[in-house]
Amino acid sequence: EPLSFLFVVNEFVANFEPLPGQVAPATDQWGNMVPPVNAASYESEEVGIVFRYCQGLVTPAAGYRWYRPRMGEPGSIARYDAANNFEGYLVAYKTQSVFACSAHLPIVVSNGDSSLGASFIRRGCACDHAYDVESSTNTSYTAWNLLHFSSSPDMAGVSLAMTDGTGAPFVPARDPSWIPTLVPRVFENTRDDQGIPRSRGLAGEMPLVIALMAFHGRRNHASDVFSNQFWHYNQWRGPNSTPRCRYTHPLSENNPRGFVVSVCLDI
Repeated sequence: EPLSFLFVVNEFVANFEPLPGQVAPATDQWGNMVPPVNAASYESEEVGIVFRYCQGLVTPAAGYRWYRPRMGEPGSIARYDAANNFEGYLVAYKTQSVFACSAHLPIVVSNGDSSLGASFIRRGCACDHAYDVESSTNTSYTAWNLLHFSSSPDMAGVSLAMTDGTGAPFVPARDPSWIPTLVPRVFENTRDDQGIPRSRGLAGEMPLVIALMAFHGRRNHASDVFSNQFWHYNQWRGPNSTPRCRYTHPLSENNPRGFVVSVCLDI
C-alpha cells in the first residue's frame, strides 16, 4: 500500500499583551516569552492549504479544506464535492502545536491543538504535578515541552523528533546536515565521542517534523514551503541556511511564532 496522508499547517495569530492583572507578557522562569497561556489569547489563525503526501510527493489536495467553526473550538480537514458541498471530516491521525519562542527558547512542542484551552510549561517544581493532575481529567490543558530527540536501534543515525519530553534535548547523531536548516543549532550534539553515529536523517512525529519545515515560510505564508516543493521525495530541497529572521523564526525581541499541524488519514 502506498504511504499517503493529508496535512495542513495553520499559523496562529495570537495576542501576547499582558493578561488582565499582569504587567508583562507570560514568560518562563528565565524571562523568555512563551506561547499563549489560555484560549482567549488566540485571536485567529492563518489557514493553510491542505496537502497530500503520497510516496514522497507533496501536492495540494483538491476538494479538501480546513474547517473550524470559530477559535476555541476544534477544527478538522473536511472534504467537499465539486459543487462545494460538505461531504464529511477526515479521520484524524495526529495534531500537534509547535512554537518558536526566541533564541533562548527555540522550539517548544505539545500534543493537540494548544488554542483550545489553558497551557503551561513544565518548570521542574511542585506546580508541574498540579497541572498534570488537572490535565489528566481536563483535555483542554496543554503541556509544553522543549523539543527532544530519541533514536532507535533499527535506525542508527536517524534522529527522532519528539513532543513528550522523552529522549534528550540534543540530537543523537553527529554532523546532521539539517542543522541549522530545520533545527536550531542549540540542539546540536557537542559530545566528543567517536561512538556517536553520523547523522542519517531526521524523522519522528509527523506533525512536528512538518512544522519544523514550515518555519521556512514567511509569516502567514507557511504553505509556500510545500507549494514550492521544498519537501520533495523525502528530501529537503529548500534553503540550506537557518530560517531565523523576523519573518520566520522570532528573534529575542519578537513575539513567538506558532503553528498547529493536523495530519489525517487519506481514506
